[in-house]
Amino acid sequence: MSLALEVKQQFFLASQNDPGMGNEPVLPVKLETFRQILAPVRDLMKNDPVYAGREVPLSGQLTHLRAICNEAQMKHDSPHREVKQDRNHLLEVFQDISERLEDTEDAGLIEVDLDYRQPGYLVNLVDTMREDAKIHAEYMGTTCVGLAIDQVADCIVAANEAKWEPLIEVDQPYAHHFNTDIAASNDDVYGLIA
Repeated sequence: MSLALEVKQQFFLASQNDPGMGNEPVLPVKLETFRQILAPVRDLMKNDPVYAGREVPLSGQLTHLRAICNEAQMKHDSPHREVKQDRNHLLEVFQDISERLEDTEDAGLIEVDLDYRQPGYLVNLVDTMREDAKIHAEYMGTTCVGLAIDQVADCIVAANEAKWEPLIEVDQPYAHHFNTDIAASNDDVYGLIA
């Protein structure tokens, strides 16, 4: 028996005894992070008559993003081997994350367990996404789709900088317009000063 086969057999037997040994490390990412990353796609889908009036889950939004990136890649082929590999890798990463999102949403969980390498893959493939956005905007005439892909790429970079935690957003419109001088002048009126 060859040494390589013997080592594989030993690892197989060890994994039978310890089920955790066969698992790859995962990175838990909150679904809110993906909601923020895919917000441009969700807005794009709201204007699409096919999806109008329906709430599309995150896995469906990522599948749609994969489809529009694939559409751009099919429309404008590249003779370069590295570009083709990056394009295929981007579609594979989207597909894998989409399947994981679907499983997570079906289970009602708030975090998706990603392969620990996938966030790095996404960040490394941002340029490929930007090329797809450029193809949509310049060659296909669908500027809004290109803009959405470009914004998703920006959101991926921002999520990576935030260590894949959701970004804090202020939804209250009044929070930006609070004036302490006016608030202080109202203290006498409302009896807040003793």
